Amino acid sequence: MRRIREHPEEFRQAYRELRPIGALELEVRLDWRCNAKCKFCGVWKYDRAGMLPVERWREIFTDLAAAGLAHVLFTGGEPMLYPDFLDIIQHVDGLGVGTAIITNGSMLDETRVARLATLTGLRQITVSLDSADPVVHDEVRKMRGLFQRATRGMALLRLRAPHVRLVVNTVVSASTAHTVRDLLTLPVLPDHLRVFPVGLDMRWLRSLSGREDNDWGPWAEEAKGEKLSADSLADVRRALADLAERARAAGVTLELDRLRHDGPFTGDCVVPMGHFVIQPDGDVYPCCHVQDRPNRIGSLAETSVADLLGGEGYQDTLRRLRPARLPSCGACSRYRDFNEAVGPVLLGIPVRPGERA
Repeated sequence: MRRIREHPEEFRQAYRELRPIGALELEVRLDWRCNAKCKFCGVWKYDRAGMLPVERWREIFTDLAAAGLAHVLFTGGEPMLYPDFLDIIQHVDGLGVGTAIITNGSMLDETRVARLATLTGLRQITVSLDSADPVVHDEVRKMRGLFQRATRGMALLRLRAPHVRLVVNTVVSASTAHTVRDLLTLPVLPDHLRVFPVGLDMRWLRSLSGREDNDWGPWAEEAKGEKLSADSLADVRRALADLAERARAAGVTLELDRLRHDGPFTGDCVVPMGHFVIQPDGDVYPCCHVQDRPNRIGSLAETSVADLLGGEGYQDTLRRLRPARLPSCGACSRYRDFNEAVGPVLLGIPVRPGERA
């Protein structure tokens, strides 16, 4: 989305014509599977049917590169569980496209780190660590030994790939809130620390109550307990104010934007003009928060990249987000600052009641 900021006139023209702008920065999920079973995330329970084969992914990335693909964030599930993950990211690297990875760190062993270190376009690896306390982290992620494996992988990255920016994502939940102030005691300090509150769709979780198929019901009951109360969130914010001072002294940049917003977002969302999400089955959605069937842009299992980007489904998506009225948009924190900066400044869209100026 850097292109939107750097080329305002091009962006305004694309905005009027309901089309993507210049360089695309995409989030791609090759695989839904995950070897952790986090209390606050149900992705490991999703249906695995229909995942695209490696040959189709190569075609998609080649066509996207021709359409202006600039950057791919590989996430999941655990992206490294996809059998051909290293081959795919190497293919994207060969196309001259920048890449980044979000991982739980469990598979950052010597062999994988050595191959990742050879990629010229790999800019960032984000490791999910929810606490500097190994017991707390492993318990909330339901994977024994995960903390040790993840931090060992971080140490390997520092040694083998020092040019790759190392980021830690910390999800603050009821189970981890009391350890937030200790995040700078991690065995390996990241370059950047991103801290954000757990995001739980309570309506969806309530709909799972009492269900016994695939163990959804008991998991939903446990997940609901991870939601931060208003008092807990206030305590977390106070702890992070102190952490910010110590992070500066340690040379670690700290990102807390998603902990600042309380009111709903009601402005225009321009994010899908330069960014969208591709799921393991080829389905394309506007972002990681909007992934329901009625708001699907299209499917790259069935449609070419050119037809998708030039199609009515893509234009309809952009129309529906002007302004963004979907329930998940109102609670958005991930893209809120970007939209609030771009809308008024580049498009002259007035700040609507309820928005932060």
